[in-house]
Amino acid sequence: MVGPLQSPDRRPRAADAAITAIIDAVLSGARPAGSVLPAERELAAELRISRTSLRQAITRLQQLGVVESRQGHGTVVLDIETSTHPDLVARLVERHGPELLTELFEVREAMGVLAGRLAAERATPSEVGELAATLDAVRAAPDAAACQRAELTFFVRLVGAAHNRPLRTMLRWTEQAYGPAGHPFTAAFDDPSSVASELERILRSVQSGDPEATATEVSTYAATSAARMLDALENGTRSSEQE
Repeated sequence: MVGPLQSPDRRPRAADAAITAIIDAVLSGARPAGSVLPAERELAAELRISRTSLRQAITRLQQLGVVESRQGHGTVVLDIETSTHPDLVARLVERHGPELLTELFEVREAMGVLAGRLAAERATPSEVGELAATLDAVRAAPDAAACQRAELTFFVRLVGAAHNRPLRTMLRWTEQAYGPAGHPFTAAFDDPSSVASELERILRSVQSGDPEATATEVSTYAATSAARMLDALENGTRSSEQE
């Protein structure tokens, strides 16, 4: 028997709270893929929100690929572990931890290598200049959060210089799963000079127009930065458990 959803806290943005409650229920298995959500009146009462707020929440969940309305069946839960929406990817990362992160980093490295190779072939002088300016921002970052933001910008610009739109889209959602400052990975960027030194090797390869050298440098950076981020996550988790 499928259990009830946990009621969200009462707050002004009731629809947002309902979205969180439903996604958490899906991720926990309380509402597995293929199950049907209760009728609108029942679900609104269960979540302690108005039916109007519930409709807003369901509309957003449909956009995220969490549920879909099927005539004659109701609102059906989808398999969200196959979703590529960044909001859901981030939630899956939080739930599954290092194992999923390792897989995500493998995808990030493979696509980053391709982006680097293409950027070495296609980057314009202006784009190379933007990469250099971003590298300066990494080097001058006053703290780990600023360094993290600048590092993410460096790779966004590297992907842009590859001039491949599908690649840009795919890489952006992987970055959004762990990129924003304030995330537990931020501690991995507490040494801006070290990060800048590694990124500088990528920039030099792009400047020289050497696709294979750039691919190698991106692969090396992806591996070392992934190790740093996993260590930061593990250390942060350990600290939280000790508090």
